[in-house]
Amino acid sequence: MAKRRRSVASGTDTTIIPDEILVSEILVRLPVKALFRFRSVCRSWRAATQDPRFVRRHLQLSRAGPPSVLDVPCEPRLEDYWSQARSKELEFRRVSPGGGVGSPPPVRAELMLAVEWSAGGVTALGNPVHCDGIVLVPTASGELFLSNPATRECFYRRFDFVDDAGGGGGYDYDVGHEVLTLGVGTWEPTEDPPYAVVPRRPICTPGAFYYTALVASADDPRPSELLRFRTRDETFDVVPNPPCFSGGVIGDLDELTELRGRLCCAHARAPAAVDIWLSTDHDDDDDLEWSVAYRVELLRPVKEFVLPLAVSADSDEVLLSVDRRVLYKFNAKKRALEIVVDMQRVPDLYGAPKPELPLRFLHHAVPYVESLVSIHRRNY
Repeated sequence: MAKRRRSVASGTDTTIIPDEILVSEILVRLPVKALFRFRSVCRSWRAATQDPRFVRRHLQLSRAGPPSVLDVPCEPRLEDYWSQARSKELEFRRVSPGGGVGSPPPVRAELMLAVEWSAGGVTALGNPVHCDGIVLVPTASGELFLSNPATRECFYRRFDFVDDAGGGGGYDYDVGHEVLTLGVGTWEPTEDPPYAVVPRRPICTPGAFYYTALVASADDPRPSELLRFRTRDETFDVVPNPPCFSGGVIGDLDELTELRGRLCCAHARAPAAVDIWLSTDHDDDDDLEWSVAYRVELLRPVKEFVLPLAVSADSDEVLLSVDRRVLYKFNAKKRALEIVVDMQRVPDLYGAPKPELPLRFLHHAVPYVESLVSIHRRNY
């Protein structure tokens, strides 16, 4: 059977482009929104763009593109009342840093998905987690929202917390661990974590999840360590905290995250100074080693935390979110810090002439890459 070809006219010449070249070299480089439009052209394009090999290649190219940030705004009143006040909508907005405030190209914010939520509303948000275009957003009242904003897929699960009033008031714990495979929809139990897990955001790297765990009593020199769950063999082991943790405990202004596939820690060594630590490259290393990659002098003291979001291909520039409000770009060679955007002070960031969002919103920022990875079926 002859392969399908498409003609592209250029002046008086006609160029024949085979479909496999159109798919593997052209379509795979398009943004998700455009790909969804092209799927309606013909059945072969629809089938090709749904193939797992295409999905993986598209994600690989998205990772190599310029950095972008996903902003999940939250009203401060939700933070004040935590689990009582409720919003009727959950929004995902992609912020493209551009060239900084006042210089081309401008900072842009694109509304990717707005989830209307009538089932009681949304309470205060926890820190979102991103992996391969999929974003997990926890709430104070136990909902977990899982979304791919690019494909506009979203679903939620609610977890009820049981208050064991008759438990005797002791300090015993019973921790289980289950894995949900996207597209399958069932939870599969793994081995139980060997220690109690602290209610902090877990960190996702290409080969593992990291939790903060209580491995000893509070008066122990190192009461907490990192509990690593390896996805390859679904086993747990304990790896050391960054050496910057005082007394083996993460500081109030410190933050753990993932940066370019590696475990990362932003440590506030002074009120207006942050050290960014990176771990070794491989999640399979038995002994995780840490080193300081960047030392950043900020423009003002940190109130909440500094979150590293992205790093340039040459590792010279780092994009930082500070206090869930301001995006900074730090140049390591020049040791220069520049404000990219203050998301509460740019009136046209969320629409002109009248902003769609009040400027008082808190901004939960996570690094973001577009993907075709589905949350409803296995295509990756």
